[in-house]
Amino acid sequence: MLRSKLETFRTSYDWETTQNRYFRDLAFLDVAESLPNLGRQREISEKEAKSGTYCSKAYFDAQGRLLRLDQVGSGTIPSEVYVEYTDGVPIRAAKFRLGIGFYGKFVSESPEISDEWTYKYDENGCLTELIWHSFPSLNFKYGYHYNESFTHEYFEYDAEGLLRISQQHKGLTVDGRPFCLDKVVTYDRIRRKLLSRHTVSKTAWVPILKQRKNQIPFVFGGSPRWLGVESPTCCRCGQLLTFICEVRLDQPLKNRSLLTTAPIFYCFDCLEGTTSTKFQTDVDNSEAANRADGVFSEIHLRLGKSTDSNPETEMLIKLGGLPDWIQDEEYPKCAECGQVMMFVCQINSDESIAGSNRVLMFGDMGKLYTFVCCHTVTSVMQCY
Repeated sequence: MLRSKLETFRTSYDWETTQNRYFRDLAFLDVAESLPNLGRQREISEKEAKSGTYCSKAYFDAQGRLLRLDQVGSGTIPSEVYVEYTDGVPIRAAKFRLGIGFYGKFVSESPEISDEWTYKYDENGCLTELIWHSFPSLNFKYGYHYNESFTHEYFEYDAEGLLRISQQHKGLTVDGRPFCLDKVVTYDRIRRKLLSRHTVSKTAWVPILKQRKNQIPFVFGGSPRWLGVESPTCCRCGQLLTFICEVRLDQPLKNRSLLTTAPIFYCFDCLEGTTSTKFQTDVDNSEAANRADGVFSEIHLRLGKSTDSNPETEMLIKLGGLPDWIQDEEYPKCAECGQVMMFVCQINSDESIAGSNRVLMFGDMGKLYTFVCCHTVTSVMQCY
């Protein structure tokens, strides 16, 4: 029956009269959720396609809609994907493996359906869910981890358009047991905007042990090495704030402020939620550095870009990225320009780091988030 279905797809169009375009290696999975944007993919010429071991051949109708996508050549598992439309929007796509050897290895005796995509829309015609169904027969043959699986992609919108895409994976394991993985967010417009506009680095920098090619030297604690005024005072109790550390706002960090360094202070007596201090731009710091005694001993660190083996949430400090908020998001605005300030760093509580009469503790195992803009450095504390 599946074979006859494939023959139905093959005879549904006069494929020789459709518009053909070639791509180096374009899998339908790469464009399943964004078929209208397929034109952004890099094309290759027919001559270039035929000179390689494999390529993707796409068929389009007069309106430019993708009707079919073939994987062809000796360097791939040949397949054909067919897309069905209703009222101009895709409602279903089916992928068939063609039962041909892969690099000389025999796969199956006949074409088999391997994947299917189903599209769901709301009353406004906006895509709300895309279900990718991976069939079990070929999964066994290629040694995949799952027997049969369903990947659900959910699309959320607001007044500006697409807001968020989340994904959930369900199905059966190879031994037939059901599973369901937690839903994860794969696209978040607000997060993307924050990473592009309101942080000094899109990727967080965290302490590392091994030497890396790209790393940032960082000094935690000690005395201020850049400070144009006396140590600032707490707006609540009037006492001098405790110096914690300072961050140099030069390469590779992105600095939108007028400061070259962001000194970070905090009042451990009041546990004030927000501390904001205005600093001068350029000063002679030879005397200023002697005005403030360090409370926490100097700790010299090497910072590298975070990876899966460097979990950001467990680190003493991280530069850039996005804050790991304990409570609700609390991005401060600059008192000078009114813009949302740039996130500089996050410092986690650490009971092992103690000064003369201080422990690095922000409330109940809280975190201190520091932001910078114009001449102002603002720190926000949140705790459990």
